[in-house]
Amino acid sequence: MTTPDRASRYRDRVARRRFPIAILLAAAPAAIAAGCGETTHHAAMRPPPIHKVAQVPRGVKVVVFDGDLGRPVARARVRLGRVAAHTNRRGIAILRPRHRRLLPLRISASGYDGRELHVNVRRRPLTGVRIFRRSLQWTLFGANDARTQTQPWIHVRPPFRVVWSRPLGGLLEFPAVVTDGVAYLGNSWGSVRGLSMANGTLAWRFDIPHGKLASSPAVVGDELVVHGMDGHVWVFNRHNGRLLWHRRIGAPIESSPLIWHGLDFFGSWNGNVYALDLATHRVRWVYHSGYKITSSASRRGGTIYIGDYGGRLLALSARTGRLRWSASVNGRIYGTPSPSVAGSSGPFTPAPTSTRRPLSGAVASSSARTTACSTPSPRRTAACCGASAAARRSPARRRSSVMSSTSATSAAGSSV
Repeated sequence: MTTPDRASRYRDRVARRRFPIAILLAAAPAAIAAGCGETTHHAAMRPPPIHKVAQVPRGVKVVVFDGDLGRPVARARVRLGRVAAHTNRRGIAILRPRHRRLLPLRISASGYDGRELHVNVRRRPLTGVRIFRRSLQWTLFGANDARTQTQPWIHVRPPFRVVWSRPLGGLLEFPAVVTDGVAYLGNSWGSVRGLSMANGTLAWRFDIPHGKLASSPAVVGDELVVHGMDGHVWVFNRHNGRLLWHRRIGAPIESSPLIWHGLDFFGSWNGNVYALDLATHRVRWVYHSGYKITSSASRRGGTIYIGDYGGRLLALSARTGRLRWSASVNGRIYGTPSPSVAGSSGPFTPAPTSTRRPLSGAVASSSARTTACSTPSPRRTAACCGASAAARRSPARRRSSVMSSTSATSAAGSSV
């Protein structure tokens, strides 16, 4: 077969293949037109598109109630992350944060200590938070700077009943202090403890090496100030008991702390009165009395009152430590002067001839049914007492109680 014959046959095959392709190309416009018409018809029958609306996240409910009374706190400001709201009369605030995760929660209310914590709102859409009224706390020995041993907002009266008790293993020479549902106290072995007022559970414990405590601690902000017979001032984180710092004074300290404007006022066995700056850890001023001091300091205005074993009542300037005046009594001054006794024109000082030094005491802060108190020192236990049936029937039981009383040997006796 010659080459021209092969070429002609190849052209014939190509021509036969192009014919069906031409037919398809000719029919395509008609099919496309028909299809477009049908598509337009069906598109007209379709419903309009639905625009998705952003769903409002489910609210997070925060319930705020009084930690002492157990009552809801109305008009408390609750801030969760970047959103804020106020509680209603039932103490409930509903917030809708943009993100469901671990968020900071801040609560504040008039007359209450503010509280800050973190809450995982993804796992806890309902959160209950306790806040505590300042007027119901017992943050230092004597309840206030004047050491009046009374709390005007507390109306629970004895008789009481024991709700719980806990052995503490050592002499409890001075009462505990209480704030935010936790009692803080130390024993003669130098063991500092934080106890839950609800059931006596141990929150934390710190044993001071070779320590001995013969005074009440004091709460200032998030810190707990403790004076030791080892001649040191110890400062702890009151929430976890971690030691923050300590300062050596050099002589046993039996005075309970008195803290005002960041200064800790106290006396020691070496006859000195100190003003220790808790911010700088330095002594601001020292007054040399020349006699042993076991009395705790009290304050009225800008004057510090304290007694010594020389039988003198000293009035010192809180700012400079300068002696403003002094007065003598018939014998040593063991106890703590109180400059705010009703109906008196000057400080009241327990006279050593009519009283003996208190050996133990009681401090409490709890619901209307319970108060926690330390029993007389030979028992070496902390006990939680509740009002008896007769007391609970009185209208006074509806108030929260923070009770502090000295032992039966104290001049003032028991007071609430």
